[in-house]
Amino acid sequence: RRLITSGGHPDMALADILKLITTKAKKRSAADLRATLAEIDPKALEAEVDRLEAQRRRLLVHGSDAEVLAIGAEITAANLACERGAAAIEELNRLIAEADQREAEAAIETTVAEAEKAGRQIADTATEVDVATGALAALLGKLSTQTATLRSLNGPLEKAGRQVAKAPDIKVIRRRVIDRLR
Repeated sequence: RRLITSGGHPDMALADILKLITTKAKKRSAADLRATLAEIDPKALEAEVDRLEAQRRRLLVHGSDAEVLAIGAEITAANLACERGAAAIEELNRLIAEADQREAEAAIETTVAEAEKAGRQIADTATEVDVATGALAALLGKLSTQTATLRSLNGPLEKAGRQVAKAPDIKVIRRRVIDRLR
């Protein structure tokens, strides 16, 4: 007997869904489990029982004992399908909750890993900034020393009327560096 579905996979039997629940469900995503859940149409299963019971009532009046007994077996099978469908719905809802929890935990672990990676990258960049700042401070110190040397050499040359290289204003250079860091 095929499962009467709500428009999904008409070839999927209730037995197939029950097998899936008992063997592979823990490996499936919540979305896959929801799709499987959508395959079960309890109203259609109940409608099949109602249809068979109506047919049995007709056979009670117009059919043979063998036909009544045969339809009784079909009704039993349809009732079993209804009960199994309800049990499958309940189990799938439980499995979906578990899958949602697993997926949420996996998402958190992924976020933790990404945050740890970002933290390591920040630490590496901070180290680079520290090294660059040290190098910049050394360069500014060197520039300051060179400027002081040039000024001390320029003093006597200017008195002699000679034009020489002009020393940069260290305060202006430091201000430019600070402005670029903002």
